[in-house]
Amino acid sequence: MVTQGAAELADEARFLHHAFFQQDLPGEVVQQYVAANQGCLPPPAPRAATALRRIVAARLDAEAIELVLRLHRRDPVLTKKIHVLFYLVEVRAQYYHCFVNEQAASWQAVFRIAAGCWRTVYKYVKGAILIRRYELF
Repeated sequence: MVTQGAAELADEARFLHHAFFQQDLPGEVVQQYVAANQGCLPPPAPRAATALRRIVAARLDAEAIELVLRLHRRDPVLTKKIHVLFYLVEVRAQYYHCFVNEQAASWQAVFRIAAGCWRTVYKYVKGAILIRRYELF
């Protein structure tokens, strides 16, 4: 097992947050992410730690890689780290619109579902290519 340092975890938090929300992460959430990873998650295996470092350093598409890993591995560390981040931000008022839709949009639902299906296929292919190209996991 490889222990991740606070600076490495903070950079990881900022990278993952920007990948999903395209904005800067509040400082208190960075601290909470570091604490949650150090206190609640076991240290990643050496191969997983190396892969995480490559993903962050190369600023790869974490969403695409996570999709492939989630579908092909029982316990992917990247999924757990994304879950921690989402748990920390979903309770904040400025993220409310990212997690809750209050407007009726039933006529748009079919389009959004179809677009989401195509986007998922694209992300899966992209993630598989990135995993192979960067020799992740």
